[in-house]
Amino acid sequence: PVPEGVRETFNNLAPAVGLAIDFQPHRVVDFYVEGSGFDQAAAGWHLEAEGGVRLYFARSIGISAGYRHLEFNVEDTSSPNFARWKVQGPFAGVNVRF
Repeated sequence: PVPEGVRETFNNLAPAVGLAIDFQPHRVVDFYVEGSGFDQAAAGWHLEAEGGVRLYFARSIGISAGYRHLEFNVEDTSSPNFARWKVQGPFAGVNVRF
């Protein structure tokens, strides 16, 4: 374990493979579901999934709301370091299309 007040970092970068599906019943409403993830064998894995709705009030500006799940489990195979992170729950945001 790392003593309190000591900070260690390690980098882990990997591409993710995913799928995104959009359904736009009207020009101002867009429902979407998307997810991606990657298994890095001994180095760990990550997963991202999101679903929600986007409402556009102007051609390029709108709002979005939905549910998001992010999960990372990464290990540094050359040391005892590891990182585990899980965030999930509802979200809201502002969108800009260009």
